[in-house]
Amino acid sequence: MANTLFAMSSTPFAADPSGSAAVPPPPWRKSARPTPRRPLSTEAVVEAALRIMAEEGLAGVTMRRVAQALGTGPASLYAHVRDKQDLYELMLDEVFADAPVPVPDPGRWREQLREHTVMQVRVLLDNPGSAEIAMRTAIPTTPRLMAQMDAQIGILRAGGMTLEAAGAAGDLLALYGTAFAFEQEMRGGPGQAAGTEEVSRRIGEIIGYLRSLPQGVFPHLAALVGGMASERVDPMRHFEYGLDAIIAGIERAAERESGA
Repeated sequence: MANTLFAMSSTPFAADPSGSAAVPPPPWRKSARPTPRRPLSTEAVVEAALRIMAEEGLAGVTMRRVAQALGTGPASLYAHVRDKQDLYELMLDEVFADAPVPVPDPGRWREQLREHTVMQVRVLLDNPGSAEIAMRTAIPTTPRLMAQMDAQIGILRAGGMTLEAAGAAGDLLALYGTAFAFEQEMRGGPGQAAGTEEVSRRIGEIIGYLRSLPQGVFPHLAALVGGMASERVDPMRHFEYGLDAIIAGIERAAERESGA
């Protein structure tokens, strides 16, 4: 059959034994084209890591996993980030890309300090995993994070704090806000479903235990926990109560320093 077809053809085939050079593909078959791959860059690495964190939680962000998402090998990432901690810090910096940086105003430094701290906490809460990164980062050294820190110190100094006191107050606010966001993260961030269920189960056990105690044993604690069980407590309301108490203490310290 093949010999008959060759004999009937008036156009000889090319010498290519496969015939691919002589026979054009049918119109319904697209020729294979290489898919352009985005050049590897620090921005691409950070973007991929943030996507993984949003979908799988921070535990899913490994150099191997990020490299896999980018279609490359882990070794190639080290041309753009020093190590995983460096990647974490760059991720945290990107999370604050759209966060406003206030200009210190001595006339409303208390309000600014509150607004700035609440804003930072909300950014962390909106990006589960970022609070854990913040807890792991001693002193941020990326532009956006340093701008946030500088603004906070500036606000505190606008309130009359010395440089040393402003540094201590800034550390206190950062620790309080980050710890709160981290606690909320552990109760409901991506990849934390099991942890959330465990926390709810444990709280239920504690409430049941306190209710089972004889009346008058730990009455204040029993009343508090009972109230928590009967109504949904807004975590941000508790956070802002603590924040107002901290700022009031900072204000008192500033007044003492100024001799007021």
